[in-house]
Amino acid sequence: MAEAAVQQSDRAHAAQQFSTFFVADLFFGVDVLRVQEVLRYQEMTLKITAQNATTLSSSSEELAAVSQQMAGNAEETATQANVVSAASEEVSRNVSSVASASEQMQASIREIAKNANERRGWPRMASAWRIRPMKP
Repeated sequence: MAEAAVQQSDRAHAAQQFSTFFVADLFFGVDVLRVQEVLRYQEMTLKITAQNATTLSSSSEELAAVSQQMAGNAEETATQANVVSAASEEVSRNVSSVASASEQMQASIREIAKNANERRGWPRMASAWRIRPMKP
């Protein structure tokens, strides 16, 4: 019983104590029992904040690693795109060369056909023109 009376006396005494502080020019006082609750809450808040900061730091490192990998992939993609572009330009030049050669081949075939037709008609023309000796 004496112990219960001491605890009750301590609570009554604590209920009369205040923790005081200034914020700017204002003077505040908070019941000591409430201050302990606030301090306990802050400890938990700080612990959770520290855990979140650790998680955030880890996630940030992972994100940095992924970002570096993506940058490397982007460089490789750009290099491959340049190779494809150069190859495409070469193919385009080759197609143009083939088209030009094809046009030249068609012109040559037309010329050969024209010459063949002209030569086929020469014997007829020679017989029609028969060469006659000149009279004195």
